[in-house]
Amino acid sequence: MGLRIGVTPVEKLRRREYGLISIRNIMFVRPIVILVSLLVFLISASKAEELPSCAGEDREIWTNCQGTLNSDNFHYIGDFAEGKPHGDGLLEDAFGTRYKGQFRQGKKDGRGEMTFGSKHPLSGSIYVGQFKDDVPHGQGVMQYLDGAKYEGAYQFGQFHGHGSMKFTNGDHYRGGFREGKKEGFGIYTYVDGARYEGRWRNDQEHGRGRQTYASGGKYVGNFQNGAPNGEGVYTFSNGASYKATWVDGEPLQATIENLPLKD
Repeated sequence: MGLRIGVTPVEKLRRREYGLISIRNIMFVRPIVILVSLLVFLISASKAEELPSCAGEDREIWTNCQGTLNSDNFHYIGDFAEGKPHGDGLLEDAFGTRYKGQFRQGKKDGRGEMTFGSKHPLSGSIYVGQFKDDVPHGQGVMQYLDGAKYEGAYQFGQFHGHGSMKFTNGDHYRGGFREGKKEGFGIYTYVDGARYEGRWRNDQEHGRGRQTYASGGKYVGNFQNGAPNGEGVYTFSNGASYKATWVDGEPLQATIENLPLKD
């Protein structure tokens, strides 16, 4: 006769209470969360709607109001504080560049979207992301008119930190950037199937890395200024390899290894 394990009356009561609590959570907690979210939205919307129009010709006293500012170089409409754009606004400059987003003390600061105008060198390109002191700073996405695209970190208007770049020709890079250039560890994949994985400096392969070529061969070793330099091993697609000291991509003092056997 086997041992029978049943559920005690106390355990049954606990389960029943737990079920009731779960039902109460569904009936009361979820509606409360939805209600709170709705109230926050309504308060925010109400606040934006209640923001009065800026009054008077003395712009220096415009605070917590919405107004328009025109000059020879730009047109702005949006929120003001202490006479400066502050809050949400829309700005269009002499280049035709259009920015819609957040401002702080007269400068683009916070999240925004910028479409570059016809007179700007980046005409037609669109940036969406974080700004600080009038330039991209933080996480953002830049979609270029020619099809190239960058997604990642910015610092004071330049690629800086981790990011990915898709080039117009189909090549792709993912890794570190520093002051607008590839730096640190990164992976570059060419449209023909070749691939480099390793260290970068000043936009060039520099340090320890692995280069796989479209032909099937590969090089593993040191790079300097974009080319194999120092100790490294090149392996052919048939398995043969040679170890050499490299200078500007050319092997010196090579030692041949793993030669395939002839039939």
